[in-house]
Amino acid sequence: VDQGKLLLTLEGGTGSSAMLRQSVRQLTKVVPSITYDEGTKNRVFRFDPKDFAAIREAIGAMALSNAASRMLQKYFDKLAKAERATSKQSIKRYSKEKLGLTVNLREQQAQAVAWLDANDNTGICALDTGVGKTGVAVATMQNLRRKPDVMKEGNGRFLFVCKRALAGNLPKEIFKFVAGDVEAKELVDMTDIVTYFGFSKNRDKDEKWGDDYVAIFFDEAHERLKKKESAFYKKISACKAKRKILLTASPMVRSPKE
Repeated sequence: VDQGKLLLTLEGGTGSSAMLRQSVRQLTKVVPSITYDEGTKNRVFRFDPKDFAAIREAIGAMALSNAASRMLQKYFDKLAKAERATSKQSIKRYSKEKLGLTVNLREQQAQAVAWLDANDNTGICALDTGVGKTGVAVATMQNLRRKPDVMKEGNGRFLFVCKRALAGNLPKEIFKFVAGDVEAKELVDMTDIVTYFGFSKNRDKDEKWGDDYVAIFFDEAHERLKKKESAFYKKISACKAKRKILLTASPMVRSPKE
């Protein structure tokens, strides 16, 4: 562990060692939090605990220092906490009264909102078609709005990225789910909606565009992000917004890996 990051040192040489180094170097191109130290000939890399699975998949077995083991344990404890957050008792905190909604969320929706909240509202919301992922997005926005310190971050706004054909759905869902036209209109006014192409175009003009949103929601994310080599995947991965939420049904009908 060095400067709050896990430090990976690979062997030099040719053959299989060179292939391992190249595999990790490729990860740095698509995962911004995985970096390499200049001048080390691709031998020294730094990454966050959340990247451990990707690193392990790339190189296989590895030896861990005591400090690295403790950091990873702390991270996995956090994941366990997120799992506990979805218990029936815990999700009662996300009632319609507390979130300012017109109706109570379905159990799966409430679990999704709770799980995201336990993960600082960053992650993948993978719910089957028809369960109501947009409703989860609206409820998550409402939950974040009730956290004054969070809403002071960045520009204090939300960004919703979707296909052009679906761009008009979110305002309708907000007025459907949020209690009171005044509060619903406030949420609509503080939420920017762009297409995936619009997001990409804005990032091309300004590499920091989007970084200052309180949270970014990517609708039907599987259609744009299933290939790590794609331009969309790289641009969205490079975006440094603190909270990025991917909405998708893909893992429920295809495969969790995808």
